[in-house]
Amino acid sequence: MIYYVKQLLVVVFLCCFTSPVIAQKDMIIMRDGNIHRDVKIQMTTTDSTYYLRNNDKEKRQYSAFNDMIYLIKYEKRGNVYFSLEGKQFTGDIGSRHSDDATTIYLLEGREISAYNLIISEDKITYQTGKKKKSPQVTMSKDDIFMICYPDGTRDVINDFSIVIQRREQELERERLKAEEERLVREATMFPKVGWLTTITGKQYTVTVIAEKNGIYTFTREDLAPSPLFQIKKENISELEVKYEGL
Repeated sequence: MIYYVKQLLVVVFLCCFTSPVIAQKDMIIMRDGNIHRDVKIQMTTTDSTYYLRNNDKEKRQYSAFNDMIYLIKYEKRGNVYFSLEGKQFTGDIGSRHSDDATTIYLLEGREISAYNLIISEDKITYQTGKKKKSPQVTMSKDDIFMICYPDGTRDVINDFSIVIQRREQELERERLKAEEERLVREATMFPKVGWLTTITGKQYTVTVIAEKNGIYTFTREDLAPSPLFQIKKENISELEVKYEGL
């Protein structure tokens, strides 16, 4: 009896080590629209991702900078997206899509299954399911990174330069808003007393009583009473004034 038990254990042991190993199938989507399928992610560091290609018999290690990666679709972990700076974030749970579904990838980091896709000049319309009565959704093409079709083809609708452009525009709007707020604050802090030097070298002790659109209105301390003078900002070499209330 003991002999047969030992034989059985040997058979189980051999089966465990001779059974074919099913390779993990991950996928990497790059920001330029290229897709690396059938890979196994080994490690992600602060700046790079390292992976193997399952069909590479030499088992060479490949790498990609994180700021060049849009999405890693882990077979077991779901979706992990990367910001423009290469920071990881989870945009959705990475559910499986039907083979006959069109997949829409958004610039913000999200994927959508779509059916009966209709593309116009500036919008797309799709249904959320296969049935004719499935809800219909319309979205701006400006929000879309890429569309992948069931036949394996894909369209890159917007590359990520548009995200950088939008960020720069937002920063410029914030800068202009801050400058406007500064001018409003400063407009309430008059008069300002000090000295002014023109680009021709003339210097005056002045009281600046207003500033608007780059034009200063001031009086001169060497004239009593002083009329109101105005000077454009570009005609000033130096202006050293201080709010009287400080």
